[in-house]
Amino acid sequence: MRRFWSRGDAEPSPTPELGVNLVAWDRTGFSRTAETGSMAHLRDAVGATRAVLVPTSYAPAADPGGLVTDGPKTATSASLADAIADAARHGLRVALKPHVDREDGGFRGDLAPAGRDRARFFDAYRRLVVAPLARLAAEHPGVVDRFVVATELAALAGADDEWRATVREVRRLAPGVAVGVAANYDALVPGDRRPHPLGWADELDFVGVDWFPGESDRDYAAGRLARNLRTVRRTTGRSVIFTELGSRADGPDGDDGQARRIADALDRFGGDVDAFWLWNRFAVRDERDAERYTLGDPAMALLARRG
Repeated sequence: MRRFWSRGDAEPSPTPELGVNLVAWDRTGFSRTAETGSMAHLRDAVGATRAVLVPTSYAPAADPGGLVTDGPKTATSASLADAIADAARHGLRVALKPHVDREDGGFRGDLAPAGRDRARFFDAYRRLVVAPLARLAAEHPGVVDRFVVATELAALAGADDEWRATVREVRRLAPGVAVGVAANYDALVPGDRRPHPLGWADELDFVGVDWFPGESDRDYAAGRLARNLRTVRRTTGRSVIFTELGSRADGPDGDDGQARRIADALDRFGGDVDAFWLWNRFAVRDERDAERYTLGDPAMALLARRG
């Protein structure tokens, strides 16, 4: 297995892109972005230029190779199409970033079907998740221009042949769309504590990292992450972005602490990456956002000033 593939250094953008992950855990939630003003909120209040749409499928505990893509918590393609059209009306670019969660609530990075189960999983993932979303991207040229082929599936990071085939399926169905991966903050390079995806980096256009200041940095120093981001860029020649950057506002320091942590991360890593995609759960504050990742007023004011 090739661990790295280099095509020379890729210099980071002097002005990293700002995007926001949007999640809907029901069939038609994405169809309501126009009604709730979500895209206008991202553009005007947050200063984002990209909406990152996150549909979620589920791996059943009783079937290691199975995948549920038509349950009540998985968005339909029609609802995603509505959100894409709404984003386009507001001048936002779109990334599609499918997630696979475990039905038992366990960490998706531990999902590790083996043997025939692994073959079944990848077959289902390509047919039922990747192909429909890639076709959706192809239907919106100039709007959907990025596709995250996997998010935090660390235990499957070494399935190089399967991931290569998956990336090629996206490229076949949606030519011209940039394809990347979203890795755990502790799964970027050899020597990290989780398997890294760089054995198939030559198939990708960008490598992403998910990082949550105030949480991730409790057990993994920010300085180490910065060094690893530079290593990924230098050794792969690929663009590096934060596919998720978020901080909870339900601690003792509340919204002000959230804003401070996000500002510190933007300042610390701004010279190392090409984009920051904030983890926001919902575009506007919502009673369902119990963990309070939704950006509070101080964070929005900070982002507006920076823009």
